[in-house]
Amino acid sequence: MSLFGKNPDKNSQSKAKTAGGVLARWADRLEATRRNLGRGLATLVGAHRPLDAALLEDVETLLLSADVGLDATRVLLQLAQERVQRDRIQDSAGFYAALRQGMLDLLAPCAQPLLITRNTRPFVLMVVGVNGAGKTTTIGKLAHRFKSQGLSVMLAAGDTFRAAAVEQLQAWGQRTGVPVIAQATARDGGSTG
Repeated sequence: MSLFGKNPDKNSQSKAKTAGGVLARWADRLEATRRNLGRGLATLVGAHRPLDAALLEDVETLLLSADVGLDATRVLLQLAQERVQRDRIQDSAGFYAALRQGMLDLLAPCAQPLLITRNTRPFVLMVVGVNGAGKTTTIGKLAHRFKSQGLSVMLAAGDTFRAAAVEQLQAWGQRTGVPVIAQATARDGGSTG
């Protein structure tokens, strides 16, 4: 028996094995990015380094390599530097705290509770983001949460060009007991059927 269905034929087993390998590699890479960002920041600023241009450049490089984005990285570093000057921070641990607070300050205006009213039907939630950001995992967790709140939930696969995208969403559907709507995975971005 496979994770993706009962009594698969040989071809399906081969596809599931390949998909499982892709999922495992994807999960490993995502975890590595998260771990590297956390460890990288802890290493850079936790080593009691002096607050100098080299430290700022290393932090900038780390944020950019973690796909924080150029604009967000610039804003984060500016907020951290302002806090360093205002609070007269002199060590890297204080800089780390300033950077962390800058991240919270940057995200705070965007934070909104997700309110789903039962009289708005259907309520559609579309999740968009860059590859490797954890969209599918978040979708699975949201499906579980909404179902546990007594809502009727259905998932629809939209990222059908990424290897194993549909299978990953179907696995989340199985875990949460939520139906998944999906078309067959296209072989490349230019194919339509």
